[in-house]
Amino acid sequence: MIPYLHIFFCLNLIVLWTCAVRADASEQSSQDWRQRRTELLQLVEAAVKQQIEEDLPAAQLAGELGLPYPVPKPSRSSEEVLAEVREQARHSVSRPERDLAVLSQEAERLYPLFKVGDQVTLRTNLPANPVVSGIIYQISSTRVQLGHRWLLYQDLVEEHRIALDEPRTMQRRQTYVAQQLRLSEGEVQEQQLQIMQRLLPVKMREAGYICLDPQSKDLLAVSLWQPMEKYFQTALENARAEAAVRLRPSVEKRIFSENGFRYYEDRKEWRPAGIRHRLKSFFAD
Repeated sequence: MIPYLHIFFCLNLIVLWTCAVRADASEQSSQDWRQRRTELLQLVEAAVKQQIEEDLPAAQLAGELGLPYPVPKPSRSSEEVLAEVREQARHSVSRPERDLAVLSQEAERLYPLFKVGDQVTLRTNLPANPVVSGIIYQISSTRVQLGHRWLLYQDLVEEHRIALDEPRTMQRRQTYVAQQLRLSEGEVQEQQLQIMQRLLPVKMREAGYICLDPQSKDLLAVSLWQPMEKYFQTALENARAEAAVRLRPSVEKRIFSENGFRYYEDRKEWRPAGIRHRLKSFFAD
C-alpha cells in the first residue's frame, strides 16, 4: 500500500509543478506581449512624428503665415518699440501756436458785451418793436434803458440778454478760447495717431513681432503684438497636433498589424492576434 501512496504523491507533485511552470510561462508571455505593445506604441509615435515633419515642414508653415524663416527672436520689448514710434510721431507733427490775443479778439467779436454808453441795436420778442436801437444809459438786474425807453430782459432775445450780462459773457469768451485750444491740440494728436498707426506695424515687424488682429482699431495696444517666435511655435504645434490626430489611426493599424497584433473592440486594446486570425491575414495577403 505504501508504494502506491508514494507513487500517488509523486504524481501530484508532478502535476503541481507542471501547473506552476505553465502559470509562470503564461505570466511571462503576458508580460512579453505587453512590453512589445509598449514598444510598438513608441514606434507609432515616432513614425507619426517623422511623417508629420515631412508633410508639414516648419519652413513651409512659416511661409504660409507670412513669416521669415528661421523665425527671429524679438530684438527688444514691444513697449520699447511703441515708445520709439510715439517719439517719432511727436517730432513729425508741428504744433501750431495759437495766439491767445488773437483768440481773445475772436471771442470778443463773437460774444460782445454791451455797456453803458454803447450805441446798440437790440432784438426783442415784441411783435410791435422787434428791433430797437439807441444808446444804453442804464443797466439794472432786470432791465436796460435804451435812449428814453426801458426794456425788460425777458423781452430781449437770449443772445442780447447775455450780452448785457458781463459774468455770462466773460464765461462764454473763456469757454470759446479753451475750446479752440483743445481743437488745436486734438488736431495735433490726430495727426500723431495716424503716423503711429502707419509706423508701428513696420517697426514691430522689424523687432520680431506680429499683430494678432490687424483689423483692430487699437493697434497701439501692446497686448495685440506677440513675438513671432511664440506665435509661430503655437501655430506649428497646433497644426502638427491636428495632423497627428488624422494620421495616427492608419499608422497605428499598419505597425501593429505588421507585428502580429489585432485590435479587440471588446477590450479596446491591441493584443497578439490568435492563430486563426494570423492564418486569415496571411492568406489574405
